Amino acid sequence: MYLITLPALLIAINSFQKPPSSVLPFEMDNVMGFPMLAYIGGNWLVFFFLGFISVIMITHEFQNKTLRQNIITGLSRKEFFLAKFSFIVALSFAATAYFTIVGFVTGLFYLQDYSSAFTHIHLIPRYFLLCIAYMSYGFFLGLLIRRTGIALFVYLAYGMFVELILRYALHLKIATNKTVHFYPMNAVEDLCPANFFGETVSTMLENAGVPVFLSPIEAIVTTIFYVSLFLFLTYRTLSRKDL
Repeated sequence: MYLITLPALLIAINSFQKPPSSVLPFEMDNVMGFPMLAYIGGNWLVFFFLGFISVIMITHEFQNKTLRQNIITGLSRKEFFLAKFSFIVALSFAATAYFTIVGFVTGLFYLQDYSSAFTHIHLIPRYFLLCIAYMSYGFFLGLLIRRTGIALFVYLAYGMFVELILRYALHLKIATNKTVHFYPMNAVEDLCPANFFGETVSTMLENAGVPVFLSPIEAIVTTIFYVSLFLFLTYRTLSRKDL
């Protein structure tokens, strides 16, 4: 589904009639290629498809009792953790490689100036980190909750609704302060934000006192912190919990 949907969504978006650039505050070509692909591919497809895989690969270990059997037959908890994390890294690398190929191919067909596709290649390593982050989050929830249905529900609920409610409930009086953006899912999303309209719209909002996105450095550092936290909590839970 990920392999099919990633290029299909971009092709579908490109099939719509483009309004003339004279009526838009940005260049329409900025929407095509890597920026749009990173947003829809990262913050939607990776969140749903790869994140689901991360949850399911852990919860099924408990439901099928394969984790307990592997521990009994000599696999250490550390080895189990490293094996699952290695799978997350490998799948993230594969998804990023595919993302890169699709980005260049669609740029070749849809951008008027193909060389402009190379101006956004900085999104490639950020996309890789985004994959790691969503899957580490799913890894932690799967191990913590253990039941597939409940874990997937919590995964979706926090990522789509709960964090938004917390952000604006707890930061209601400081909504114009950037602290509202330093939550885990928002920081991950800001690695590949919906900033494909260029700097014009974002600058207008920033000048009006409304922070839109974390800066790339802020998003990267914050995401690395949360990934480290998820992995630490996952390993600690695995080391201490009865299997």
